[in-house]
Amino acid sequence: MIQETKGAIAREQQFHRAKHMRPALNHLRETFGRNMNQTRLAQRMTLRTLSELSLIPLEKLDKLEMGMGEIKLHHLSRIAHALNTKPADLLK
Repeated sequence: MIQETKGAIAREQQFHRAKHMRPALNHLRETFGRNMNQTRLAQRMTLRTLSELSLIPLEKLDKLEMGMGEIKLHHLSRIAHALNTKPADLLK
């Protein structure tokens, strides 16, 4: 009984921490998507070409540019490489 209560409290605390992080994560996704889009368009590169160069499915790139979906580190690295930029520049 005590273990169940401790588990419930831990889950509640985790939920509240995650809830406070959502705005920051959403801002990061939107910033990344906007920078990815601007960098790609500045190079006159299509999303299809970026997909071919980065080996990331077109649908995934489309979601990332719209600020949706999770940004995995290996995707960040491959996208930056395909766009001839630094990963950090896509997150500023």
